[in-house]
This record gives sequence, structure tokens and C-alpha cells, in this order.
Amino acid sequence: MVSPTTVFTTRLASGATAGLFATGVMTLPMIGRPAPRDVARGVGRKMGDKPERVLGRAWPVAHAGMGASLGLVYQQSRRFLPRNTTMAGVMFGAAAWGALYAGLLPALGIYPSRRRDATSRAARVAALHIVYGVSLARFDAWLTRR
Repeated sequence: MVSPTTVFTTRLASGATAGLFATGVMTLPMIGRPAPRDVARGVGRKMGDKPERVLGRAWPVAHAGMGASLGLVYQQSRRFLPRNTTMAGVMFGAAAWGALYAGLLPALGIYPSRRRDATSRAARVAALHIVYGVSLARFDAWLTRR
């Protein structure tokens, strides 16, 4: 018999791993000014001049960490999402975008609000979060079936 702690730990690892893979999928089409780079620079500005330069270059690592962290959140919220993996991913990706890019990041002054961001860029970032959510859900489903 497998202990509940082992099951919980395995699910968390699955969620983090799926989040990391999904972050890679969503990051591939980012060109020009990737939003995560601007988020990292915004954090750096809040911390002072030198961190802005460092974080501006380290955004892929910060983005991967955020993706893995959201994978943990997905794994723990999965039971509240639709059974259909694709729909669960769409809903989670949209919620992640809404909570971060339309809520928390502008409120902290780290990223421009939707009103101040270019419409095409805001739409692209939202769409990429849907890609992230669906990729996350599918990777997680594949990992937990093994």
C-alpha cells in the first residue's frame, strides 16, 4: 500500500514537472519583447538598479520557476476543474493570466495594466497562457498515468 504522503509528493512532483515543460512550450513562440522579461525587469526596478540588469537577463530562469510553481497550484486545484483535460487547461491558463497579468503584477507596479499595454501584446500573452494551461494539463495527465 502506498502512503498518502507518497501519493501527495508524487502529485506535486508531477505538477511541477508538467509546469516546467508547459513553460517551455509557451516560451518558444515568444519573440521581440517577452512579457516574462519585462516582469523580471519590473521586479528588478522595485529592488534597485543592479537587480534590474541581472533579472533582465535571468528572466528564463524566473519564468521556469513560475511555471513550475503554477504546476504545483494546478495539481492541487485539479479536482475543482472540469474532467476534460483540455478544458481544465484552458480554464487554468486563463485564470493564471487573469490573476497575474490582469491583477497582481499591475497592482504591484511590476507590469503595465491591460489599459496601458498594447492590445496585441496583451492578447498574445493571454493566448500563450492558454497554451501553457493546455500543455500543463496534458503533460500532467500523461505523467500521472505512468
